[in-house]
Amino acid sequence: MLLLVNHETVFEYSDEILNSIMEVRLRPLTDARQAVRTSVLEVSPRVRLFPYHDYFGNATDFFTVTRRHRRLAVVSRSLVETASARQATWEPALGPETAALSEYLQFEGPVCRHPEVDAIARRFAGEPDLPSRLSLVAHWIHEEFEYKPQATAVDSTVADVLTLRSGVCQDFAHLMIGICREMGLPARYVSGYIFTNRAAGVRGHDASHAWCQVYVPGHGWLGFDPTNDLTVDERYVEVAIGRDYRDVAPTKGLYRGSASERMTVSVHTELERSAGA
Repeated sequence: MLLLVNHETVFEYSDEILNSIMEVRLRPLTDARQAVRTSVLEVSPRVRLFPYHDYFGNATDFFTVTRRHRRLAVVSRSLVETASARQATWEPALGPETAALSEYLQFEGPVCRHPEVDAIARRFAGEPDLPSRLSLVAHWIHEEFEYKPQATAVDSTVADVLTLRSGVCQDFAHLMIGICREMGLPARYVSGYIFTNRAAGVRGHDASHAWCQVYVPGHGWLGFDPTNDLTVDERYVEVAIGRDYRDVAPTKGLYRGSASERMTVSVHTELERSAGA
């Protein structure tokens, strides 16, 4: 599947500010299940971009704005070719990624230890087929928790979500990661996009989306989307991976000035038909 993704983030300030410093992760990954055909990042006011790959291999851009401004726009446009799980080579070769699997077993930050998470993990211990067990976990989260925008904050933890019994894709990904880690399975956070063709009931098509990847021996990294009760397939575009949201935030920065900030985000994902996808 060939997908066009347009992601626009606009920061507006109540007064002029100076020295915006920002790090962004908005360029999709190239890996076993997807290949980036083109990727363009535009910033206004115009800046010099300093691209690099972070510790987790995510494409990252750093820039500064040294002129006075009241508006900052960051636009990412990408063309990505995706494959289904059946077509992708999921099992990684022995190397740094395999050696670092232990990082995805740790409890820290928003993915905190909690008695209920342990109880949930034990509840699903009886299913012998691991991919099927993980699908059941994603289904359980989808059924038990209400999708409710603004119910939580960007720094909410698994404990908060369990108390509220509601949240958004970020929260449900963190919860599934915690359950998997209690099972002894390396699990990581993935940010990206989902192409839905505006299918009814599918959440996350108009914003950045998030899901969970679990390392399953013999299969490699398998993706599960508890927000939509789906197994990740060619409709998903990966942008960044990490231990939790803190590692993959699309934009992260600071500015000099006393003005207040308002951020708006617009995401549009569509099928590229002209290339015969």
